[in-house]
Amino acid sequence: MGLWQRLLGGGEKNAAAPPREVKVEWEKVPEFLEGEERRLLGPDFPESLSLMRDVRSGFGDLTEEIGGLFIKPLDTEQPSLQRIARQMRENYVKRATQAGEELHVPEEASFRAVEAFHKKVLEALTSLNKTAFDNRYLIGFYRKDFERLGEILKPIVRQADALGRWIEAHRQTVKAFEAMLDEWHEGGKLRHEVS
Repeated sequence: MGLWQRLLGGGEKNAAAPPREVKVEWEKVPEFLEGEERRLLGPDFPESLSLMRDVRSGFGDLTEEIGGLFIKPLDTEQPSLQRIARQMRENYVKRATQAGEELHVPEEASFRAVEAFHKKVLEALTSLNKTAFDNRYLIGFYRKDFERLGEILKPIVRQADALGRWIEAHRQTVKAFEAMLDEWHEGGKLRHEVS
């Protein structure tokens, strides 16, 4: 069933329901399309908000846990190794705790807000990965702590993947609305040229 059928009724899913007639002033078409997009996607937004809250909560847990990791004394008497480990730890903790700071769950979900949040999550995960790589010798000093960190990150990555699947499941609908809006803009140009 096409988007127009879902917007106006009728079609396969609603064979018993007659298509609804919609009259919209030319200037109000963008507002109408935005409202219809929200109406169609609206029932699915609680799922996306829940996923975003779970991801944000996971980053909060990560930030809390990082402070308690990497604090055991090293099994070495070499001051240079202790100094290197301390510097790497400070660098890692500082950068890793900043990774999720910019993740804010939007008050009201929209496809674009969900997509923007997901992009920031991927950037935060990439930043964590880069931070670990930049301080790769820290893993040798604190293997068990990194294993714990991996356990904390697993649910975050699962939720981020689920959010990505949610976005992909709704992308076609959003693209259809964007195409209709583009057609409206083209029609507006033609109206302007004719008048």
